[in-house]
Amino acid sequence: MLGPSFVTSTHHPQSPICDAIIDFGDIQNSSPRTAQDNRTKSPLAVNHATDVAFAAFDSEISAFFTSGVSNFLGHEQADQLFVGESLEHTITSYPSPTQTLCGEQQPLPSLPPYISALPDHLTKDDIEYLRCRGCFTIPNREQRARFLKAYATWVHPLTPMLDLSSIIKAVSGDVTANPVSLLIFQSMMLAAAPFCDLDFGTKERKETRRILYERCKILHDLGIESDHLSIVQSTILMSSWDGDAGQIRDSHYWIGIATLHANGIGLYLDPTIDPSNERRQKELKRTWWSLLMRDRLLAVALRRPVQNKAFRFDVPMLQMEDFELPSLLETIRFNLPIDELDIETFEIVASCCMALAQLSEYIDKILSVQYSIQKTVGPQGDRNKTLSLVPKTTGIRWADITSCGQELQNWYGYLPEEVQQFELGGQKFPGSESQIIKVHKALLTAYYSMTLMTLYRPLLSLSVHRAEEKQIRCMAIKMVFQAAQSITGSFASLSTAGLLVYLPETATAAIEPAIVTHLLHSISDVVRIRHQGSQGFHVCWNMLLQLGDIYSLAETTAIMINAAAQKLKSQPSRKKKFSIHSADMTELVDELCDFSSPKSSYKIPVPFIGVVGDQREGKILRQWGQDHFYGTEFGVPSCELDFGMVEASSNSIGGASDADLFEQLVCWDIAG
Repeated sequence: MLGPSFVTSTHHPQSPICDAIIDFGDIQNSSPRTAQDNRTKSPLAVNHATDVAFAAFDSEISAFFTSGVSNFLGHEQADQLFVGESLEHTITSYPSPTQTLCGEQQPLPSLPPYISALPDHLTKDDIEYLRCRGCFTIPNREQRARFLKAYATWVHPLTPMLDLSSIIKAVSGDVTANPVSLLIFQSMMLAAAPFCDLDFGTKERKETRRILYERCKILHDLGIESDHLSIVQSTILMSSWDGDAGQIRDSHYWIGIATLHANGIGLYLDPTIDPSNERRQKELKRTWWSLLMRDRLLAVALRRPVQNKAFRFDVPMLQMEDFELPSLLETIRFNLPIDELDIETFEIVASCCMALAQLSEYIDKILSVQYSIQKTVGPQGDRNKTLSLVPKTTGIRWADITSCGQELQNWYGYLPEEVQQFELGGQKFPGSESQIIKVHKALLTAYYSMTLMTLYRPLLSLSVHRAEEKQIRCMAIKMVFQAAQSITGSFASLSTAGLLVYLPETATAAIEPAIVTHLLHSISDVVRIRHQGSQGFHVCWNMLLQLGDIYSLAETTAIMINAAAQKLKSQPSRKKKFSIHSADMTELVDELCDFSSPKSSYKIPVPFIGVVGDQREGKILRQWGQDHFYGTEFGVPSCELDFGMVEASSNSIGGASDADLFEQLVCWDIAG
């Protein structure tokens, strides 16, 4: 039995029911003359003719409602249907056949042809929401070229997962290239924003990054992308957002999402098993290692557990051919204004990436040997506990530490010389290198030194009894000192050249242990150590302030360092507790501080102690001059650490934080 909805439908020409029964063309064009008249009349006249043509049909419908409707509805329902209303008021328009089958047609945004089409599941409200939040905003040609240049120069070399050549071709107007996912495009802008000036009406890059992050998050949440590999790649790029303190969706969160999708598509399997698409294999391989590198670096930076803890993965190590450098270089030269790139530069930077992929495996091993996972109270109390890495205090296997340290040093010693940052045969530090090479070599050196400190710093707080343990601890003091000098010197050289702003947010993970080490040395009873620590502290402090203008992670670290310095100033008893007062240890560090000693063969930018490698054969590792490290180039005098200067500098980042943050800071160094 037909319901009321059938009765209230109309006889409008677009009604599918009427379309199925009557050929309205025959009614409207009952004669050739009528058809000719309709073609020559105005639209209003044609509509009037149409209404006249339907007059007979109207009368039949009226008769049906007045006499026969009671057969379907009953008298009371029929009376209620027409009480107080005329027939034309009860008749509403019926959707066309196209609308009935395909749903309500949505107004699509005007996206450029190089952006992939939006998915069909988006509703009108979804599209309007995306439009209001600026998710469809695409920069103009000049800004696109600027952000692609920044991405190709500072993001892609150490995160080489995307088919960048195809993306650049598509954005540059090559119709043969595949369109780019909107989520990937916006994520690329987010990752490149720290290294270029994108005009979004803000005066700070940190705020620009926030706007871009919000767009990426919305696109991700609305399921704009259905390809799992694209989701992995975009969330890896979204992990560059270091976020606001206390937020759940931070870098660690997005790496977790990337890991989830990577495991879902079996990204940990050897992609060469299917030889049908060699280019796809290389993209899968680069994406896997990009995920591992980000995961390991963020684990150290955030002191959070490694997430991509695959029990076993079969993906081979990156090789030079995986980067597809010739085709990428040709595309960049043809489409982007980057003059300093050549195949040799590309190969050196790719070698740095391969070395970082290898280093990420050492980071994972060291975190397993030297650190344990425990729950810590978050900003919202017990209800928001998170997992954190803390140094082990019991069950330490000293032999494993020695083995890890030796393996790590040997690994660096056997790296190609073009990616190592040290001075050979009395030559000065090369100044003819391109900016890209300088930055990436400094980053690799700093990450390597950071890994050494991650291994050895917890040993400084342990009590030792056996001769073997004392020997390892002495080695730890040497390594921590030289690693701090290495990080400081590597980044200080970039600061002198105006290149510090091209460091990623994970560079803070290397600066933090270096500046803490300098801070502790600045309260030593030994004058030389104290002066050296003060100088190193101020250099690192200025670098943190510069990076704090771009990254929240650097800003937060500076606040914690300020709290530590103020607590040391206000509680002299802590100076004695945390100072290096052991005579043997003081002599070791004092020896390393003796820059004028001709017997000193230690290299400052790269710590080498007991390293084997090709560069050790008949070649002398020389140290940079002290002035190149902390001298007049940075305006840092050789003096005691002025805590008041630290407090004044911290005003630009919100002043001192809770002094209890100091306890979190030193737990990686000298826990009470």
